[in-house]
Amino acid sequence: MHKLFLATVVGLLALGLISSCREENVDLQMDCARGRVISHSCNGLLIQLLEEPTIGQSITYQDTVYTNVFGTYSPLSDTLSAGDTFVFSLQPATDAEAGAHPCLAIYQSFDVPQLTVGPAKCQK
Repeated sequence: MHKLFLATVVGLLALGLISSCREENVDLQMDCARGRVISHSCNGLLIQLLEEPTIGQSITYQDTVYTNVFGTYSPLSDTLSAGDTFVFSLQPATDAEAGAHPCLAIYQSFDVPQLTVGPAKCQK
């Protein structure tokens, strides 16, 4: 009886760990979005979406709270730096794009959704 209880507890813990490690996949597509660059991180470039809908998470970075933040590994202009705002298109990341990438020890990791950013498909 004790072994059955122990096996059940271990199984439930393992299931909880596995389910909490899943990547968050956001089902969204926007032709025209406006965002602000926060910084580079282990999630790629962190971007704060400045308009609705709310798809990101709130994070604290360098003692500042940012809302509606997501990460992207999409290749973007090298001229973008922290604080810059820009217009872009937004779509869900594929499993390959959303998966973890190698990360330098100087960067921090955040619990934010991973999205794909592309050229804006509008005039803003």
